[in-house]
Amino acid sequence: MWPRSATEDRAAESERRAQWRAPYARMAEQGHIGAQAALGWLYARGLGIEPDLTFALFWLLVASAQGSVDAVIRRDQVVARVITQPCGDGTTGRC
Repeated sequence: MWPRSATEDRAAESERRAQWRAPYARMAEQGHIGAQAALGWLYARGLGIEPDLTFALFWLLVASAQGSVDAVIRRDQVVARVITQPCGDGTTGRC
């Protein structure tokens, strides 16, 4: 069997992570801090799911409020990305 290409590896990884979403979402909704932070990061990075910065920030804020240091760091990364993201009119920041 030939080695898989980088594209095939990324597709396989994306599919594997998509399967993680449901259990993470269930645990996050039940208040599990680690699952909340992980789900926020999955949304922020688009790992196995469509990237969604609104959901990313929601879950990272929830986990941050409960004391997750990881969530605080990742929340700040997402906020920095949103602030520097170009808008359709050529400016950056909140569009």
